[in-house]
Amino acid sequence: MRKSKFKTRSDENGTYLIVNGKSRQFANFSAKVVKETAEIGLDGVIRRYVTIQVRLKGEIKEFEVSHSDFEDLSWIGQYLGLDAKVDFHAASKATFVAAIIKASKERQKICKNKRLGYQMLGNQLYFVYHGGSIPADGNNNESIVAEVDGALKHCQFPSLGSDDNASELVRKILDVAKIMPNNPFVGTLLLAGVFRAVLNKLKLVEVIAYLVGKTGSGKTTAALIAQACFGSGFKKPPTSWESTPKSIELTALAASCIVLLIDDFTKVHNDKSALPVIENIIGAVGNGVSRGFALSSTQNSNGAAIEAFPIMTGESIPDVMIDSRKARTCFAWISSEGDFDKTVIGEFQKHAADGEYAKAMSLYIAYVLQNFNRIGEEIEGVFDRYRREAMAKLDEGLHARAPSNYADLMLGFHYFLKFCIDANFLTKQEAKMLRQYHSDNLMQMINMQPIIHQTQDIKHLVLVSMSKYIRSDQFSLVNVTSGKKQISRDQYPKCFIGWVDHDKETLYIKADCGRKLIANLPEDIRKVMSAGEKAFWKDAYRFGLLAEIDQKNGRNVVRKRINGEVERVYSMVYSLMYTHHDSPLKPKSKKAI
Repeated sequence: MRKSKFKTRSDENGTYLIVNGKSRQFANFSAKVVKETAEIGLDGVIRRYVTIQVRLKGEIKEFEVSHSDFEDLSWIGQYLGLDAKVDFHAASKATFVAAIIKASKERQKICKNKRLGYQMLGNQLYFVYHGGSIPADGNNNESIVAEVDGALKHCQFPSLGSDDNASELVRKILDVAKIMPNNPFVGTLLLAGVFRAVLNKLKLVEVIAYLVGKTGSGKTTAALIAQACFGSGFKKPPTSWESTPKSIELTALAASCIVLLIDDFTKVHNDKSALPVIENIIGAVGNGVSRGFALSSTQNSNGAAIEAFPIMTGESIPDVMIDSRKARTCFAWISSEGDFDKTVIGEFQKHAADGEYAKAMSLYIAYVLQNFNRIGEEIEGVFDRYRREAMAKLDEGLHARAPSNYADLMLGFHYFLKFCIDANFLTKQEAKMLRQYHSDNLMQMINMQPIIHQTQDIKHLVLVSMSKYIRSDQFSLVNVTSGKKQISRDQYPKCFIGWVDHDKETLYIKADCGRKLIANLPEDIRKVMSAGEKAFWKDAYRFGLLAEIDQKNGRNVVRKRINGEVERVYSMVYSLMYTHHDSPLKPKSKKAI
């Protein structure tokens, strides 16, 4: 028996089935697909959608549905309701879908990414940003874009205008090295992150940048200039320590191949609540995969790699940051006295707002796209060469990660300066001088990491402040050679607060005088530690400042008999209080060139 042949057709009145030359209407509406969308999620899974245009009773409706909903026709009842009539006795669902596809000869195909960065479309590689993309051949394809949420929407690269001088744009971004003339470490570290970020698809970075300094030191303002290299609309940091760990991780996953500013670590975050951020970001960067907290219901699975270059800022180094995480972080300390010059920063902010840094970066990204395969083949060898250079020149006794951190950061300068030479923006001699300048800064900065760890962590800041105030003229201590020495109350100095036992190297502070001591500490230190008296001494114990603990009562206090009386006192480590001094960290490098 010969099978019946059938065809379909659509017009403004509906959709028809044609079998053996006879036409029969089986839907009172016509439909066609006008757009197919492939959405690549943060988890790397591709989800497909179609935009359907329907003509029903003379009206045109348009809506987007998932590919599965399109094929099972569930959208008919959802979007058209009872107005739509379909005779499935006349034709199957598969026949109706085939009829729609036949009517959809011309349809737009779009690839949307939930992550920024590199994406292959056909045989062409693109760097996608929010709403657009940078191609290697200069022919922008509007069919491949990134669609990201929140502040990352500002990641956009404006096209160069007829008045734009490419050479001047490149020199302006190189001048970010001068953002803090008295502290060139800051400009070097920021530029290293900016130039290194766009190489992350070729080799994942394993180090992050962290600017540490008191409120008002200019750390956030400086870091925003680095963020502006990837879009002129970043008026504020895209995320901060105030955000939830899940939110920060999701933002970091989306910010592929750009820098990501995580702003303003303060005393509020200096407890175990900071651990997820440190692990989800620094841990993920170091291990090449996210912890998967944000994308999975289990905390044991590993998510996609974080390809952002994180730049963190904070008033101090997180107290809960373990040594392995510090080792993957390059800290630049900013003094609140003289490093940040408000009269200088305005010029950088203007260039950032005008999109000049982003324009310069679009030129560099196009260069990376054009040389993607070549860079991919050689980048490990270049990294190893810089690592050997660091091993020969860095101080002894540094963490084993130190040479790799130097090599990681120098990769950005290596390829940006090579781009400048190949495009005739710089002479080989100029590029050589800049390379040496930034190399010297990075070497010094990495050599100084142990000092920064010691002098900028919260414990040290507390020690310095308390030691300073205990030794000031406001307070007096009675010296004793042992805990049994009798001292009468009339012998106490007027501002007496406690005793020093040199044999035990312990400082005993009277409980009632301890309140006076706390009140006289600087506000920033009282903010670091809890304000209440009981909580303050618990923090002192947590920081390792207490010498003894009353185990029986579970208190961070001891009792010492003086003059026949029992005094409630706090016992502190005397040697710690008297040996810590503030250590200025001034760079030895020459001014930025």
